[in-house]
Amino acid sequence: QTNQLGTGDTLLVSGFGNYYCIVYDEQRCQSDTLVFVHSISSLENLYLSDLSIYPNPSNGMFYITFSSYKNMDFDIFLVDIIGKNILIDSKKMFAGKYKKVFDLSQFSKGVYVISININNMNKKIKFILK
Repeated sequence: QTNQLGTGDTLLVSGFGNYYCIVYDEQRCQSDTLVFVHSISSLENLYLSDLSIYPNPSNGMFYITFSSYKNMDFDIFLVDIIGKNILIDSKKMFAGKYKKVFDLSQFSKGVYVISININNMNKKIKFILK
């Protein structure tokens, strides 16, 4: 798609990809080209690999596992249906393999969200307690 803009005009970028801005002078000669890359880096690409929550659904006992190749601060929350955050683990300057078993057998059955907050980024995973 090609859009022609005048001086001071703006263009709303609506998708991911590479965008080119070609600048012409008053005689319509190309004077400069700029390239813009619009992308979002996922939490997994920046800090995590092999993120897994299992078994899901669970009767109460479940594991969270992942590997981190960078030092990171993280908090893991269980979020209930009304949005209440319950901190279930937290680490500072963590790197390496993470594997921990959690016991939620004392919690009510239902749908929850596991929210992993890493260095001001967030990953949410639906979790069912049956």
